Amino acid sequence: MSSGSPHLIAVRRPKVIHPPQAPVVAAVYDRAAEELLGLSGEIGKLNDYLDSSWIGRAKEVYDRDHAHVGVDMQAVSEALGAFATEIGAMTVTIYETVYMTPQGYIID
Repeated sequence: MSSGSPHLIAVRRPKVIHPPQAPVVAAVYDRAAEELLGLSGEIGKLNDYLDSSWIGRAKEVYDRDHAHVGVDMQAVSEALGAFATEIGAMTVTIYETVYMTPQGYIID
């Protein structure tokens, strides 16, 4: 359709879309969150084992410097899951040109 037609008016209008890459990126974040959550569970089990079998100065140092790692990993996992949700719901506005008659009808 020619934009030079005397009976048609070229109009740019916004169109909201979901970027096609968003689900792919969101899935990567989701998988990373699940893997990290699994690893944090393994570290939690290790901490439970050490709590029941390890005493003395070494345990105190470990608890002070490393016992929080599993909880930290769980927090990062939750953040990654939230990012995945955000990315999966992402939209962008693009603009497309449509042609309208002087009466306001859109011509496809």
